[in-house]
Amino acid sequence: MYIINNIKEILYRYSLDTKLKICHYYSSKITNLNGISRIQQSDYSKMPWILEKFAYYSILYDLKCIRDTEINEKAIHDTQIVFELIFKLMYKDINNNSIKYFTLYLGTLQFKSQEDFLYLMYRNNHFFNFKSEDFNLKRVFEEKFNSPYKSFKDLAISLVNLNNTYPIDIGIKNYIYKKFEDVIDNLMVDIDSLNNKIQNERLNSFNILWQKPFIKRNNEILLPLPHLLYRAISDAILFRITENNDKIRDNFGKYCLEDYLLHLIIISDQFEKVFSEIIFDSAKGEVSSSDVIAESEKNIVLFEIKSSVPSNKIRHIDENSIYKNIKQYASAVVQLYKQISLYFNEYDLCSEKDHYDNIFGIVVLLEDSYIQRKLIYDEAYTQLKNNDFEISKEWLESNIIIVSLYEIETAVFERTNIVNKLIERKLSNKKYDLINFSNPGGVYLKEFLLFKKRQKVIIEKIFDEIEN
Repeated sequence: MYIINNIKEILYRYSLDTKLKICHYYSSKITNLNGISRIQQSDYSKMPWILEKFAYYSILYDLKCIRDTEINEKAIHDTQIVFELIFKLMYKDINNNSIKYFTLYLGTLQFKSQEDFLYLMYRNNHFFNFKSEDFNLKRVFEEKFNSPYKSFKDLAISLVNLNNTYPIDIGIKNYIYKKFEDVIDNLMVDIDSLNNKIQNERLNSFNILWQKPFIKRNNEILLPLPHLLYRAISDAILFRITENNDKIRDNFGKYCLEDYLLHLIIISDQFEKVFSEIIFDSAKGEVSSSDVIAESEKNIVLFEIKSSVPSNKIRHIDENSIYKNIKQYASAVVQLYKQISLYFNEYDLCSEKDHYDNIFGIVVLLEDSYIQRKLIYDEAYTQLKNNDFEISKEWLESNIIIVSLYEIETAVFERTNIVNKLIERKLSNKKYDLINFSNPGGVYLKEFLLFKKRQKVIIEKIFDEIEN
């Protein structure tokens, strides 16, 4: 409790305007076109989750009678003290919870914020321009927000590019705000509404800035945490579209998400044969294959993608929610195992299926909760045994893995050989480690490089408009 009291005492010294300017200053410093800069362990000002907590406490602990002040040396010194106190408070939570949830706590804080935004932009550009005979997410998006996804994307990259300069050119900022005012309206919350939500709901309330990072205060538009623009136009905006709408959520997973996974595996150019989900008759009746089946030399990989995302309760280490998530992931592992063990010999697709050693399964999660993998494998093994499956636990843990969609994107864009990674992991003693498909120093996929180049051209075009 003394940590909270110390935070409160310091934040009460400064006006809300001053505190939000401090947030903007530090957030701008860590944000670039690729996302958030590499985090140095000892520099709390470069940790986005610390800045987000600082903004939350700044609104929660505010005395409206305090006058605005300049950001001077004392303000910076006090800010650093609060950063350190927040760090101690957050990591105290780890010590208060079982060590088995360490990767979950760390992952929800750190791993998500370190994803390359251009990868997410590529993904969401595919999502929100998706249309087929069965589902048109592009139309759903534009009907909800009255703007195409491109406008949201262009706003984000323009402001991030602008915020990399200090001091910020107010004329350019105003031009961008005017050009994208309809988009900003969709990403903005009134300060009074935000304050009421924070005062009444406390920790569960700050998610609103993940969805709406702009704050309207006294007819002024504030952007205290520019790095949240990335989240606002990626997973947060997808949540807003699918929230309380089972039909859209189901269609997104069935059509759009599966299509994107297939697209990634095809453009990776790592497999001689790639097949999308098929439905066929078997001795056990009508059966669906996994979402994607791919063959490389004598190795076969089955991909099964899941659109579920971790609940906020998981991020707060709620035991019941964590156990529910473990069972959900384990069921996906069981599903892949059944496809391999019961039905695979009936797939008249792949040429090499003599034995199970060269068959792998990948459960792909739209968003990972980073729950310890051993807990998931143990639950999957229990489910299979309870259903009278004779199974080698060693094979299950060696040949079926659980990864986030982001890891698949990393493998494809950075040209990491997926099968080689699977074999390398199988031969190691690190079955429970989170697999990393990163390939530092590698040659990026040509299609991704072209996409990246187009984003830079968009920035140049917008800034040319301003000059002319």
